[in-house]
Amino acid sequence: MQAKKLAVCLRAAITYKGRFLPMLFAALRFFKDENLADRLYWYRSDFTVKEGDKVFAPVGARDRVQKAIVERVVCAEEANAPYDIALIKRLCALCGAESFEIGSLRVRDLGGVAFDERHYTRFSRLAFCEHIQPLTAEERALVRRAGYDGVIEEGEGLEAVSSCSRILIVGQNAREIARKIISAARGGAEEESIAALARRLT
Repeated sequence: MQAKKLAVCLRAAITYKGRFLPMLFAALRFFKDENLADRLYWYRSDFTVKEGDKVFAPVGARDRVQKAIVERVVCAEEANAPYDIALIKRLCALCGAESFEIGSLRVRDLGGVAFDERHYTRFSRLAFCEHIQPLTAEERALVRRAGYDGVIEEGEGLEAVSSCSRILIVGQNAREIARKIISAARGGAEEESIAALARRLT
C-alpha cells in the first residue's frame, strides 16, 4: 500500500504544472559507518523508494558514495520539506539498480562498487557494455540521448575520452577494462589511462 501511495505521489509531481510540486524525501541510516549510524539523514529521491530499501547516497563535502537503509519516507511540497531544502542532497540509486538497457544494449554502471570498507564508486560517470559488434549510428544516437558524451569501442585508446563527463566502454574486452578500473580505484597498480578513469569514480 505504501509503495502504491508513493507511486501516486511521484506521478502527481510529473502531472501538475505551474505550482510547487510534491517531492519524495527519504530518511537514511548509514549503518556501515559508525560515525553516522547514530542518526538519520534526509535525502531527496527521484525514484520510488520505501522503508527498508537499501540505497546509495553521497556523503560529506566530497560526496563520497555510501550505502544506507531507508527508515522513513515522506512525500511533501518544497515548503514542507522535512529539512532545509537547500541542504538536502539526492539519492544516487537503489542497490541492485546498476544494470539497465539502452535500446538493445545491456549496460552496467560502474557506480555502487565498494572500493574500501565503507565507500562506493560514484554513479553516472562510467559504464560498460559487452557488445561484440561495433555500434551502429542508431545505437550511438541512443547512447548520446542517454547522456553519454564519450564512447570507447574495441581497440580505441582511453585518452580520446579524457575530457568527456560520462563514458561508455563497449566491446568484448569491456568487462576486463572495467575490472582494471575498479582495481585501480581500490589502489591497485594500473596504467595511467586506467588510473585516470578510476579517479572519476572515487
